[in-house]
Amino acid sequence: MRKISIQFGTNNNHSVNGYFTCINLSNSHHNVQQRITKSNLKEIFAQVNLIDLLYPALSLIDSLNILLANYHFKWIELILSIKEEKCKSSLEYVYLGGILTCCGITRPIGIKQRNINFLSANLTKLISLAIEGINSLNFVDLNSVGLSFDSFSAGILFHELFGHLSEGDVKDIRESFIPALKRNFNVYDVPFYPNQQDDACIKGHSVNLLNSRLNYDTGNLFIYIDRDNVQNNIGIIRQRKLIATRFGLAEVINPNVVISFGGVNIQKHALHIRLGLQKIKKLDLKIPLEDIKEVYTSDNSPIEYSTICQKISYPAVVSFKLPNVYMRLKRPIKFYIQ
Repeated sequence: MRKISIQFGTNNNHSVNGYFTCINLSNSHHNVQQRITKSNLKEIFAQVNLIDLLYPALSLIDSLNILLANYHFKWIELILSIKEEKCKSSLEYVYLGGILTCCGITRPIGIKQRNINFLSANLTKLISLAIEGINSLNFVDLNSVGLSFDSFSAGILFHELFGHLSEGDVKDIRESFIPALKRNFNVYDVPFYPNQQDDACIKGHSVNLLNSRLNYDTGNLFIYIDRDNVQNNIGIIRQRKLIATRFGLAEVINPNVVISFGGVNIQKHALHIRLGLQKIKKLDLKIPLEDIKEVYTSDNSPIEYSTICQKISYPAVVSFKLPNVYMRLKRPIKFYIQ
């Protein structure tokens, strides 16, 4: 069984770089990792009997610089993930996205689909919603204790706050804040598509991240080529797609900040987020987990999108479908500024 990744990306230099990765899940000594160009794609798709993907893929690669210029992406990439089993290949997913810049504020945005059709058009629709969210931010008083996020930023918040802290290969520190957290939802990690299997061929199921963990039997194992030795494989527990189900009352939440970047420090029990505000384009906060007192979801329709998460420098496409979210802190926002 093999997992094949074809990636093309570009940044502000407008040069498109291509990479081919083939992970042999049965025999890592047959792993392959190399640079490629568009001219290599015909041979690659022919070898896996997916030649129908050639021209749509070439068209998407050609669109990267156009999207980069039109929407001021700092980075944009196309990823095609293919699984091959018993000499039969299938497209597992295709991803298009990157780091969007608008009004001096950056935010990750992307789309992940099972098929390649209308990918660019669907990303463009998401971009319009993300830009609208930036342009309609409410004013935030740094003396206040509340932050309000749109669907895109809610995805990053939940990914860091509930997702990473539920991964079975990291220390479980959720007891430091979840039991006392006031909320109106449960949050789940679910398969991206029905009957999805992980790289160990475990069929995935829904996992409640507030009382369970992602582990080697929940369908969350991702296999990578070891960066130190291309002939070794390593397994990492990763999230798939986060959703929330509300069980309490919901109020209208009008976003006042954008999360440009997020991270969680397991050792220091702290959430790190970089915010974009109406007048301040970059504001870094370090928030002890025990200082997060309330998190509430609104009743607006959630927006589904995807982005790339780097965990110990290994990337994965993660997806979210969440509504707007409000978070109340113990102290005023200005107290947590770095």
